[in-house]
Amino acid sequence: QPGRAAASAGKGAASGSASASAGEMSSSEASTPAQTPLAAPVIPSLYSPGNPAPPAPSKEEEALRGQVKDLEEKLETLRMKRTEDKAKVKELEKHKIQLEQLQEWKTKMQEQQAELQKHLKEAKREAKEALEAKERYMEE
Repeated sequence: QPGRAAASAGKGAASGSASASAGEMSSSEASTPAQTPLAAPVIPSLYSPGNPAPPAPSKEEEALRGQVKDLEEKLETLRMKRTEDKAKVKELEKHKIQLEQLQEWKTKMQEQQAELQKHLKEAKREAKEALEAKERYMEE
């Protein structure tokens, strides 16, 4: 009986492959498993004592992996530096605003000082005039 199953399977496969290889199959005909051969899926298998060991990575692959690792580390370093730089820029902006405020305050203080100097000079002049007037009065 196993011989019959093999014979009938071979017969069906032969008739299906003959029509498929002859190009007789049209797009309107239904596709059956006997008419369309399927490729076996490639499934990676883990290492087992019966299978040969997977090939060792080549030197080029190792070099490329090392390069990728180095570049990833550099990228991470650059990201950290960029974060630090953003914080520094924010701090710099704060200092810039403070500097502008201090410069405005300095200008106002200088104006006030000039005004006070003017008042002081005027007060000294008035005091001197009053003293001179008193001396003149005392002489008379």
